[in-house]
Amino acid sequence: MSKSTCPDLQDLREKLLAPRAIVRDENGRLTHPDLPACDEGVRYDDLLAVFGIESAFVGMESDAPHDVSERYFDSGDPDCSYWTPTPPDGDGWMLLEIYDTEDGPYALFGRAMPDAMYPRRGGKPFDFYAHLERQAEFSRKTFGPGRRTQGVIDHINKELREIGSKPDDIEEWIDVVILALDGAWRAGASPKVIIRTLVAKQAKNEARDWPDWRTADPNKAIEHSKPKKRRIYISGPMSGLPEHNFPAFHAEAARLRALGYDVVNPADLNPDPGKGWKDCLRVDLLELLGCDAIAMLPGWQKSEGAHLEMHVAHRVGIDILDATDIQAPADAVALAA
Repeated sequence: MSKSTCPDLQDLREKLLAPRAIVRDENGRLTHPDLPACDEGVRYDDLLAVFGIESAFVGMESDAPHDVSERYFDSGDPDCSYWTPTPPDGDGWMLLEIYDTEDGPYALFGRAMPDAMYPRRGGKPFDFYAHLERQAEFSRKTFGPGRRTQGVIDHINKELREIGSKPDDIEEWIDVVILALDGAWRAGASPKVIIRTLVAKQAKNEARDWPDWRTADPNKAIEHSKPKKRRIYISGPMSGLPEHNFPAFHAEAARLRALGYDVVNPADLNPDPGKGWKDCLRVDLLELLGCDAIAMLPGWQKSEGAHLEMHVAHRVGIDILDATDIQAPADAVALAA
């Protein structure tokens, strides 16, 4: 679930749960114009709970009848419009979105939390968006427009030195917060982008693996555990093609390695073109089972071996990807160590 813009969060509960016509796109996906845009690491159930919305996720593979699920996963066709997601048990569930994941299409349902679970406090709530606008206006008038990157950094370093001498002074810590927000808008981020990034970064940190703080030096930074590289198996047509299509396999392997992935290339596993097809496939399947994902090259639909490899990957829970869709560096999608 990713969007290019972040809607206004005011009255979000009412907007998301208001009755609306369900209009799915040509591939059966569904979007809600008021669902906040967040990075992939954000847990939508946690985000929606803040606004008093209980959420539930329904996967096509487990929800749809067997023949419907097989039709989608075995065809390679992105169309899932023939799947009607089943609402969770209970009343009040609204279908919010149908979106893609590495495990196939998923549906997001939401309903209002009981009042006891979502207490509303009296008084006027703090408007972070308005505060950011106010701060930017003050800073622009007082310190001038423009990026002022080095000036902001110099000021932050000054405040950090003051924190070192007065660590219990909350105002010194807040000075650093204000300066960081000042640097963010001066770098071109709008209040919406700043808020969205703040929420997403917190969720990203929560999703990371961290060492036991009890074994760490309290005077040193605690870094998150570094992720391991994602291992990708390349699958595609070979039989009947010039040079067994090895040049295409080698080119794709080089591209993925340049992005930082650990790549298994069948053209490297079976360089002897005289080796029997079944013997090659046995070697390939053993390597595939040790991978996190399989990347399908163009034309894989015409390859019996590629069909079999994709079927095995689906059955054992290996992610199935279109090779042309893999554009992000491995560090951006690496598995947690």
